[in-house]
Amino acid sequence: MKFVFDLDGTLCFNGVSIDQDIIMALKKLEENNHEVIFASARPIRDLLPLIPQFKNNKLIGGNGSIVSDKGEIKVVELIDENSFEQIQKIIIKHQLSYIIDDKFDYAASVDPSNKIFKQLDPDKLAKKIQIAEIKQPIKIILLDAPAIVESELAELSSDISVISHANEGNFDITSGGINKFTTLNKLFEIDDYIAFGNDHNDIELLKNAKSAYLVGDQENAKNLCLEKQVNIIPKDSMEVTRTIMSLGK
Repeated sequence: MKFVFDLDGTLCFNGVSIDQDIIMALKKLEENNHEVIFASARPIRDLLPLIPQFKNNKLIGGNGSIVSDKGEIKVVELIDENSFEQIQKIIIKHQLSYIIDDKFDYAASVDPSNKIFKQLDPDKLAKKIQIAEIKQPIKIILLDAPAIVESELAELSSDISVISHANEGNFDITSGGINKFTTLNKLFEIDDYIAFGNDHNDIELLKNAKSAYLVGDQENAKNLCLEKQVNIIPKDSMEVTRTIMSLGK
């Protein structure tokens, strides 16, 4: 069986590492001839430091906008030029903090106090560059944005996909029609799998899984409109480990 795991909030609870018991459970899956795949909102650059033991596995990054397989990185879809220009205008207009991911390098203006800062290229694998140097924009995060930004993004076009974390004022932007499931299905031709997730960017991945596991509680499931489609695992490393081990036998 193929197992597809989100990372932050699903396997990683502190933004910087995964409990060794979970790592051992993932390795046990592979020993039992299951395939372990990771699908994260992080770009490949920021995903690798969390799972160095699985760097050659199939990895889906940037909410489906980029992948890595056997260590080879491939861009799935870029944000179109016009949308990229309009988003830059929104950044300037509201003086927003942001992260713009290229294929591997990035442009960013992030306050060190923001929790996402410690997740940004922690192993210093990439170069921080200027927005003008971004040639292949795969994903943009707008941080601490005022509410009006949501409507401004909605007016742009159907050429972009926006995931809103309204309670945080953050917006994840990729090319339109892309998510973790579409990339898993179209690029890797996988549609029979078990999924683990926890957030808005995992909805399609969980909805289309043979079996779906949500790390969180009933309120999380309700907020994602997945109450009847997921099994709920408490947000606890030991509970996640126990569930993985039980499924991988």
